[in-house]
Amino acid sequence: MKCHMTKCITIIIFLSLFTVFPPVYAQFYIAQEDTQNGCYLSESIGEIWDGDSWNDNSLFTYSYDGNYNCTRELIQIWDSAGWVNDILVTCTYDDNNNRLDELEQSWDGDSWVNDNISVFKYDSIGYLTEELQQEWDISAWVNDRVYTFYYDENGNDTLRIRKRWRDNAWVNNRKDVYTYDENNHHFLQMRYEWNGQEWVIDRRRIWERNAEEEPIVRRWEYWDGYIWVNEERSLYAYDLNLNRTREVYQEWDGFYWVNTEKDSFVYDVDNNCYEELYQTWDGETWQNSTRVTNTWIAITTSIADEMIAPYRFELRQNYPNPFNPATRIEFTLPKSEFVTLKVFNIIGKEVTTLVHKRLPAGNHIIPFYGGHLANGVYLYSIQAGMYRETKRMTILK
Repeated sequence: MKCHMTKCITIIIFLSLFTVFPPVYAQFYIAQEDTQNGCYLSESIGEIWDGDSWNDNSLFTYSYDGNYNCTRELIQIWDSAGWVNDILVTCTYDDNNNRLDELEQSWDGDSWVNDNISVFKYDSIGYLTEELQQEWDISAWVNDRVYTFYYDENGNDTLRIRKRWRDNAWVNNRKDVYTYDENNHHFLQMRYEWNGQEWVIDRRRIWERNAEEEPIVRRWEYWDGYIWVNEERSLYAYDLNLNRTREVYQEWDGFYWVNTEKDSFVYDVDNNCYEELYQTWDGETWQNSTRVTNTWIAITTSIADEMIAPYRFELRQNYPNPFNPATRIEFTLPKSEFVTLKVFNIIGKEVTTLVHKRLPAGNHIIPFYGGHLANGVYLYSIQAGMYRETKRMTILK
């Protein structure tokens, strides 16, 4: 089983000015995101800070299929006497472990009631090409919005278009255009809004990276019609294993960057995030807001053997091979290394750089699109620390 995890579950906090706190909801990320490092996420407990102590607020319980795709997330809230059902999310997958749909239901006191559903489509290599979102209207699903995704030859997501369902037709709503550097890292996102006739510039997001090529600043700016103006930014910090340990959010007040929120993450020896702390800025100090504790359980099946066995350097044969137009290159790292993965033609001329950054230990799968290249034999070569290896692959159209 291959794992392509974000470092920890992402929490969306719904806070209120009312004295009764609503539940702390986790944004539901399924499939690979809840399985990593030979472990799976069993449950998460969300707590609210009341000024003196932490109080139970939300409980997230996860279920998985035989491939350890997360098929069910049950969210319950604490009502002073026990856990009460709140939201249920269920998912199905295809034979390639691609998520096909994600159904969200809410508890009405007696049974689960449909709320919304997302349906996903993929191309032949497994890239997500469409996400259709629908809402439940008493007896039928009604279109709400649809996202369409486009990629470059390196498999980078370069264009996302969102449309809304209006008067029985899909209408343009938002467009995001992504630009990548020579190492296939985001450095610019341009956002456009549809004004009824054409796309109009709205805002942009800019990434700054450290020597390990991890993002350390992500900044939003909006277009006022004449110049770009600061809006908000995120500052990131990492540990030696490249786990993200801190995110600080700031807003621009016209003169200075002002703190708003801080998220802190703590990891176990297996690099699984087991505690998440969310704080807000009161103008002078950080104040506790919410806390999430994650429970990870080791996988003990044969699948785990692949995931937790000691890694060794290995560059595998691409698959499929021969291919047209796309294939995947897989390699394994026994420890964190700075990795360069390049493709050359048969006479040694560089075609493209697929990877040029530090990666953590484990299995990695890199897509390669060769639709623009001529038939023939090509070489793909990896360098990771002292390890070097080259293999051949064939494009056959």
